[in-house]
Amino acid sequence: MIDSTALRAAIRATSAFRDISEANVTYLIESGEVRSFDAGSIVVAQGDSSDSVILLLSGEVIITADSKRGVIPISTLHAPCLVGEMGALAQLRRTASVRACSPYV
Repeated sequence: MIDSTALRAAIRATSAFRDISEANVTYLIESGEVRSFDAGSIVVAQGDSSDSVILLLSGEVIITADSKRGVIPISTLHAPCLVGEMGALAQLRRTASVRACSPYV
């Protein structure tokens, strides 16, 4: 389990949460769920519902999109960062897949 200090630091390191109150940081920690993924695991699949945002605490992920020409790599993201926020905010299905490049939490 990640300690509260490390979680607070990761939350504060993302631009979306940099200026939120300590009470809201505490709310995010208490209402969130910490999950781990092995390298190669699908974290989010294109087409899934967007009912959450992922705060990548460690490691890196690759974002890809399925197309008629095959899988297209879009970006590689490194922790700490947010993933999937646009779909969750707009209540859209996931427009890309996210796969763990390295083990991460």
